[in-house]
Amino acid sequence: FDEKLSTSLDRLFIKKGIVKVNFYDKEISNEFIEVIVVDNASVDNSVHFIKKENLKVKIIANKENYGFSKGNNIGVKEAQGKYVLFLNSDTRIQDKGFLRMVEFLDLNDRVAILGAKLENSDKSTQKSAGYFYNVFNLAILLFGGGKFGFLRKTPSRISRIDWVSGAALMARRDIFKKIGGFEEKLFMYMEDMDLCYRAKKIGINTYVFPRAKALHLHQGSSTRSFAVKHIYKGLLYFYKKN
Repeated sequence: FDEKLSTSLDRLFIKKGIVKVNFYDKEISNEFIEVIVVDNASVDNSVHFIKKENLKVKIIANKENYGFSKGNNIGVKEAQGKYVLFLNSDTRIQDKGFLRMVEFLDLNDRVAILGAKLENSDKSTQKSAGYFYNVFNLAILLFGGGKFGFLRKTPSRISRIDWVSGAALMARRDIFKKIGGFEEKLFMYMEDMDLCYRAKKIGINTYVFPRAKALHLHQGSSTRSFAVKHIYKGLLYFYKKN
């Protein structure tokens, strides 16, 4: 999960003084956890590094950048586990909380999607879950109300929620495939909300699980202008589709 996958990202983490620790050595070595790295035609030598270090991971090197949705769907096709954990390239693991997420899903059959708690590099909490953007909520967003936490939040307790961030999202592999995976017409952004919406339509619940944490750098795989553009494109597509 938290191996050195990008030289540029690791330089940034070293600069910020963040210590990289592998919490899952045992689980990876005994194959309780399989690690699949999907590289969307990166230019920072990531694939070469992984191969050189002989890390215990499966590498899928795409010849072009397919985006978040299709890239993750490609990875799921190779996955063998009961659950799949999607973890952004700009995240770092904070604890062994993902094992607790597995335990929670084992005990709760009606929950299919589970989101971890995301933190900034200063340990402050990111708002990594929220409510679907109906017409009223969309108006709040467009008039700047989203910055005040009206639409996004991170509950301090395990809670049912409309959607969770795809930056650190665990799902039942069979349900994920049943509802069609991530929407590949969404290159990046809004695909997590769309996934959770489709799950809800068939009676499957989404929960946020703050007992599992991941450090998340904002826009580590994009720029602000790119993000804004694709968020609004995603909103338009989400409404047209749903």
